[in-house]
Amino acid sequence: MDILKKHRSAIYSIISLFLRLLVGPLSILLITTKLSLDEQGIYYTFISIAAIQWVFELGVSTALVQTLSGISKKKHFQSYVKLGAVFFMTTAFFLFFAMLIYSLWVFSSLNTSQWLYPWLLYSLFICLNIFNNICLIIEEGKVNPEKVYFVKLLSGVAYAVFLLLSLFMGAGLYALAFGQIGLFLVVFSLLNTNYKHIYISFISIPFITVKACGKKLFKFQYKLSLVWIAGYFYWNFYSIYFFKFVGSNYAGQYGATNAVIGAIAIAMISFLQTKRSNMTRLICEKKIDQTIDILKDSVLLGCCGFIVITTIFYVALNWYGGELETRFLNNYILMSVIVLRFIILCHEFILIYLRTYQDEPLYKITIVNYLLTPIVIVVCYHFNMGDNLFYFASFVQLLFLFPCLYLAKKYVTNKANIL
Repeated sequence: MDILKKHRSAIYSIISLFLRLLVGPLSILLITTKLSLDEQGIYYTFISIAAIQWVFELGVSTALVQTLSGISKKKHFQSYVKLGAVFFMTTAFFLFFAMLIYSLWVFSSLNTSQWLYPWLLYSLFICLNIFNNICLIIEEGKVNPEKVYFVKLLSGVAYAVFLLLSLFMGAGLYALAFGQIGLFLVVFSLLNTNYKHIYISFISIPFITVKACGKKLFKFQYKLSLVWIAGYFYWNFYSIYFFKFVGSNYAGQYGATNAVIGAIAIAMISFLQTKRSNMTRLICEKKIDQTIDILKDSVLLGCCGFIVITTIFYVALNWYGGELETRFLNNYILMSVIVLRFIILCHEFILIYLRTYQDEPLYKITIVNYLLTPIVIVVCYHFNMGDNLFYFASFVQLLFLFPCLYLAKKYVTNKANIL
């Protein structure tokens, strides 16, 4: 019972993510009867293109959560709320047109009637959810992660229900848009009171104060923004590259595989991610030792959970997959994806923890890692080493992991001595 109470926020997050994980196979079952394999490739490429939102987001969500959770003065808090609201409003506007231009390039070989209208609806609600994200940031900034991740759980349920029902009813590529609509409705209905904070901040906080807050946040955020931009290529390059240069079938198989393994990894990261605001508050109170204990506990649970769940998935797919198995990458490549995501999981634990210090000390080595890994994938494919693409990428990740561990330990030790 203690572990359930201690990790309640993480449990909410994990349940939400596993609902999305279940949506993957269930949606594939529906897609096999409702969409062609080419359309499946478009489906997952939609998701990869939409991930460009993280380039526009520039790590501001993370920077704001870490900053707000360390603030005790109400007026100071409202200043950062206004900063966030202005940023996300502007971002949502420009993101819509950027995604449209990007999609026109990616799908240039296709007739627009195959994809354009579902894409426009999908991208519209992605942008609305980008702005709506400020409500979640405010709530987590108030060090109320349990409510935040409970809302995310309910929004995950809504996303799953809207997505699956729309696929079942023959909505096709529009299903992704309906999933986003469900997510938007839940977050807006449960956290709309936080718009009061936004309204108060707009009428009470002058823009000169917001500008000053922006300069303070920039010291942390500019490093995050560089990591976020490089991270887009790191996380989403593969689906687009495979669709454009390898084939829509392979892109669809990779998309399904990555959706499942990625969801498991994200679920395990949540053991630490859901405690970031609490850890920032502890660091501000000079209680670094307590954050180290939280880190060790979270890493142990996350790594063990990833190994167990991916093993179950691998075995189940081989024994009971049937026709569904053909929608994923073959066993050899699937295992290489699992290995790669496990090493990436270790990297993510390090980065998430260091951000609780309101800093991104490993941004240089992280950017090099994010840019080098996709290059390795391209080179390996060019030299006909397709089956080993992800093993080579795993080796690169492993080479970066050891210096990251050393530098992280050195940084935390220095911080402990200063505080």
